[in-house]
Amino acid sequence: MIATDVLSLVVLPLAGAITQSSAGAAVALTLGAGGYLIGGPTIHGLNGAKPGTIAGSFALRLGLPLTGLLIGIAAGESSEASCEARGDELCGLAPPLDGILAMAIGMIAASIIDSAALAWTSAKPDAVTPPAPRQALRLTPLFGMRRDDAPRDGARAMAPTFGVAGAF
Repeated sequence: MIATDVLSLVVLPLAGAITQSSAGAAVALTLGAGGYLIGGPTIHGLNGAKPGTIAGSFALRLGLPLTGLLIGIAAGESSEASCEARGDELCGLAPPLDGILAMAIGMIAASIIDSAALAWTSAKPDAVTPPAPRQALRLTPLFGMRRDDAPRDGARAMAPTFGVAGAF
């Protein structure tokens, strides 16, 4: 999944760099954006992920860049007023450039979250750990002989001991 994201994120700037042909720029933009947007969810689906994981991947890849774009544009507009007060000629570029930068940050963040959190699986996803076998009550009789410490009739006698040990 990381490879598709890297390729998509490399192709997207190429769409802006292609000025010779608007058709070439459109193809690069379609490949980059399409590969980024549906590449991760498609790989999740091919790996047998649950539908919620696939939808979450798509939502991350759509939501974080759009949120970044809106925040970047708003930040650019707030700085545009101070820029115009100074008399800069390129003040009108601040909102779109800030939006594009924040959108790129959102795309990278979505790719990292998708790869780190959603793509993670255990080594054996189908293996279910069986419950520990239930053990029944176990009793073990104990028998022993011990030397009686108190002598009787001048001789030390052996005394039997009996008991029960158990586990449950």
